[in-house]
Amino acid sequence: MRYSIPILLITAFWGCRDQSKVVTPIPNTSPVADAGADQSLSADEAINLDGGGSYDPDGDSLSYSWSFSRVPEGSTLAESENPFSNNNMATSQTSFFPDLMGTYIVSLTVTDIKGNVSPSDSVIVTVTEGQLPVSMAGMDQNVVEGETVLLDGSASYDPMGRELSYQWNVASAPSSSVATIADPTNPITSFTPDLPGSYLVSLVVDSGVNISNPDVLTVKVQSANPEAPVASAAAGTELLEDCSDIPLDGGASMDPNGESLSYYWTLQDKPLNSTITNNSFSDRNISNPTLYTDMAGEYLVSLAVNDGTEWSSPDLITLNVGERIANSSPAVNAGNSQSLDAGDAECEPSGYSYSCASCEDLSITLGDGASVNDPDGDTFSTTWSVLSGDADISNAQSIQTTVVLKNAEPEEPGACTATVYEIQLSATDCPGTVSSDSVSFTVNCCGVEAAASQ
Repeated sequence: MRYSIPILLITAFWGCRDQSKVVTPIPNTSPVADAGADQSLSADEAINLDGGGSYDPDGDSLSYSWSFSRVPEGSTLAESENPFSNNNMATSQTSFFPDLMGTYIVSLTVTDIKGNVSPSDSVIVTVTEGQLPVSMAGMDQNVVEGETVLLDGSASYDPMGRELSYQWNVASAPSSSVATIADPTNPITSFTPDLPGSYLVSLVVDSGVNISNPDVLTVKVQSANPEAPVASAAAGTELLEDCSDIPLDGGASMDPNGESLSYYWTLQDKPLNSTITNNSFSDRNISNPTLYTDMAGEYLVSLAVNDGTEWSSPDLITLNVGERIANSSPAVNAGNSQSLDAGDAECEPSGYSYSCASCEDLSITLGDGASVNDPDGDTFSTTWSVLSGDADISNAQSIQTTVVLKNAEPEEPGACTATVYEIQLSATDCPGTVSSDSVSFTVNCCGVEAAASQ
């Protein structure tokens, strides 16, 4: 019994000692996420994200978690297993490659070493248009009716390496064709032309961000049982007048196989004095050209057509061209008159008068200010002629040319004599109507005493 008290005292002592060593836990503060500044970039760029501004008030190390809060409609990034390019979302810096234009909202949370998670912070990324993908439909092809045409657009590409979707289309075909693409969304597909003729097949590709411009290939289909085309030529009007552009019409030409045609017009015959040639057609290789006729009379014109394989027999038409019912005269302006100084010439006594030499010849521009216009738009020819005075014209058919004014003489020493040269400009239009106007040049030549002989 005497030992019970000390035992109790010892127990009480150690109990008090344990209570003095209890440590009060220190509170932990949640970290703060910072996803960086909002961005606006081209779809051709990787979107770099930087959460390096995130921090923990307690100085704890952090782990990072990036995710998409919003993506443009149609984007698959939010469902992707690894949407970020470094395949590691636990770092402060990462990036992603946009698959569509539009607005992306990327969220960031950070977790400290004690497991405390921050509220999320978001960065808004606006993605604008970048480079277009390039569609390549392949080379033009020539096939026979009923033959399957292979279409290969696999050479199409996106400059940024994005995956492409494809869309083929028959852009143009013979009028009764119902041919379609077997699988229009496959890069390699086919179609079977159901009629001879020309088909235009287009391809566009879509990178998800942009759609390419179409690339078009031509498929020329020959008939399995070809027949020669038939040319049909006609004048496009009943009123055929000379000095006019006569419309021609080959639109009734046809090919039994429905193939497209090329045209070839030829001038076979013309009136005796006509100067027109095959160059007088506005275009020999279209269905509806015009032919300029320079005089009344009979013209023979032919048309041949080609379907890409065979030529038709030529179709001949005769154009009986009459004289124009009404015609307006050309408007002629011969230019500006001038007064010129030719200098001096020596005069010697000759009986009761003087014999004077001529002043030096003057070479001047003829046609300064001259013009010719035809109200009907006719072609016209021009010519200069000397009405008075001794003059030589270098090129009388050109409106702008050179004239030499000669033999201007004074009458006596100490006096100046004016010699007038009158030159006429005439214009003749295609129907033969002539109009004229004249211009005068006044040349002053002064006499001086001849020097006494030694």
